[in-house]
Amino acid sequence: MYNVQNLQFSFSALPEHLFFTSQDKEFACQVKSDGLHLASYGKQISLNFTSLFNSFPAEHFLLNTTATQVWLQLDIRGKADSISIYRKSQWSEERIVQQHDCDEGIVRLGPFPLEKGTERYSFSLETRDEIILRGGGWLVDAEVKNKNVAVCITTFKKENYVTANVNALLNYPPLADANYRIFVVDNGSTLQREDFAASDKFELIPQANLGGTGGFMRGLVAAEKSDYILFMDDDILLAPEMIYRAVTIAQIARPKKAFGGMMLHYTRKDKIHEQGGRLPWKVNNFFQAINSDDQLQLVQKKARTEAAEQSGKIEARDNESTLDKFAPLYAENYPDFSGWWFYMAETKETPFLPNFFFKWDDICSSLYLQQHGNSLSVFPTIFVWHEDFSIKRHLMMTDYLSMRNEVWTFAFLNIPAKQMQIAFRRTFMLIVRDILMYDYQRAKIRLKSLQDALDYKKLLAPQFVAEGHGDYPVKLTREYMPKLEDINNNIDTFFEKEKKRYPRGTFIKRLARLTVGFTRMLLPWKKSTLNNGKIPLLSMDNGNFPIIYPYKKYFLYNSDGNIGYYCEYSAQESWQLFWQTVKTLRQVKAEYPRLARAMGIDKTAGMAAASWGLFQIMGLNHAAAGFDSLDEFVDAMKESEGQQLRAFANFVRANKAMHTALQKKDWEKFANLYNGPAYKRHNYDSKLANAYARYAAQASPVAEKSN
Repeated sequence: MYNVQNLQFSFSALPEHLFFTSQDKEFACQVKSDGLHLASYGKQISLNFTSLFNSFPAEHFLLNTTATQVWLQLDIRGKADSISIYRKSQWSEERIVQQHDCDEGIVRLGPFPLEKGTERYSFSLETRDEIILRGGGWLVDAEVKNKNVAVCITTFKKENYVTANVNALLNYPPLADANYRIFVVDNGSTLQREDFAASDKFELIPQANLGGTGGFMRGLVAAEKSDYILFMDDDILLAPEMIYRAVTIAQIARPKKAFGGMMLHYTRKDKIHEQGGRLPWKVNNFFQAINSDDQLQLVQKKARTEAAEQSGKIEARDNESTLDKFAPLYAENYPDFSGWWFYMAETKETPFLPNFFFKWDDICSSLYLQQHGNSLSVFPTIFVWHEDFSIKRHLMMTDYLSMRNEVWTFAFLNIPAKQMQIAFRRTFMLIVRDILMYDYQRAKIRLKSLQDALDYKKLLAPQFVAEGHGDYPVKLTREYMPKLEDINNNIDTFFEKEKKRYPRGTFIKRLARLTVGFTRMLLPWKKSTLNNGKIPLLSMDNGNFPIIYPYKKYFLYNSDGNIGYYCEYSAQESWQLFWQTVKTLRQVKAEYPRLARAMGIDKTAGMAAASWGLFQIMGLNHAAAGFDSLDEFVDAMKESEGQQLRAFANFVRANKAMHTALQKKDWEKFANLYNGPAYKRHNYDSKLANAYARYAAQASPVAEKSN
């Protein structure tokens, strides 16, 4: 038997109901270092472990692993009365399938079959005495394979998140003997090896800022000998148990299986943001995900309605219970994609993607895997807490990358041009909406994204990165970003008050309102301010933007950050952008078939664009570093620091000017030649000079003379 899921009693001040619940009021429960302490004061109480952390997703294991049976194992100190095992089947009430008296020590119950239609197993513990639940877990009967998992974390100046998560993993006892390695790709080069616990399971890889995609692809190359690759974001709260569960699943997984984890809200810890998503050529909605309580309730309502039709009665359920809130998550689902905040697939099956920087890379990878016979499943017992995306909503880089990378994704996957029409229509409406909202800078950067999508040969070329343009989207955003300001006393919340006057309504009503609004926008007369002399305010969350049309100027803000910028009406700019949009989309449509044929970006291009070793030599320069081929260079960089030093020496000798500058200790010139013009921003010349002075002072006179 193989332990695939350890019981969890607490983590990082999370709500108690994520671990266990009880209907009883008079008892004491406390989590200590040796386990869960429970005192009932002589009255029988029941502690239910049907929860997000501790339920067992039976059908997920049946369909994705070789397991056929499951056992529950508990380690108890003290005398408990009984243990009840619950099974929740599709369209049926949860019911007790086994109940046993409970002795002190190791208790094992089962086996319980993994059958089609059985969504989950869970348990409760009944006692009237003081007991300690020291631990436990769910065990399966699958054959364990010796699969290696590479955990790849890409980070950019999120030091606190990364160090906390990695060190927690390296110090988590159940992972001590697990077959895994951690690769942290540091795009900001702000981390030091000393920031992390000493372990041969960890490797830090610094490189230039190539975005999340560039970091993950660098990790994919570094971990190419692993059986599974697990991509994970940096700005997350991670329970180490999630990695344990992923690694154990990898040992018993069926071939060609990919696994995702759910995303929960970082600030509202018991709220679910996403459990996979769907794309427009398969469903009418652009994304179909469980991302709010309202949507969760809709899912539940649909499930109960279908159950009633089958059984002839409506299930009596408590909508407020934790069990009910998370119940739909245990139904087997196969989404189109899963986010790279937590995503695991076979390394050999994972595609090497063009440098998207970020956005749509996880969608592209998920769809590629499914095109090549891999199925994707999101496990409800694997999850992370992610920073809210809405915090970054005002950053136009997201708008630029989303639209550009959507076109690249379709082309990379060779999606037929006919199905691209869905994306083109959506793109057109987004830009038109920006124009109607006087948000001209956002419309311009969206248009720029479409133009850049066709300029892929330049943007994806290794030489482009070598010339210091790896963070091109960051620099571009600075050019287009309006001046951000805080909300001040000259701004009125009138629009937020008026929001209820403009309900969404039917499609016909919305179309009519939009038509009237569009006509009003063309009228030359508009109010400068509200009646009180203040500038109107509109939240990015307020979809009823037609209310802005009577006004020349308003303040558009991000409701999560209370920061935004002014938008001012211009008839000339509105029409210019509208016709430019039509022209650009026609061009993209015409060029799309050629783009789809040409997007066969292979692994070699990414390896050439990546920086390698202690001295961050780009693969593009492998010949200057003394290697006949790119593959030979990459293998040497992985072999040892000695090989990395050899490559550096060869690289410097190959450039006469660089070699001369180093001999003369002209650190400014050397840094300029080695690092490019950006050396000034990072003070590389000063750092080189200081490092040389420090080590020269430590050197013996004989050694200094010989040099």
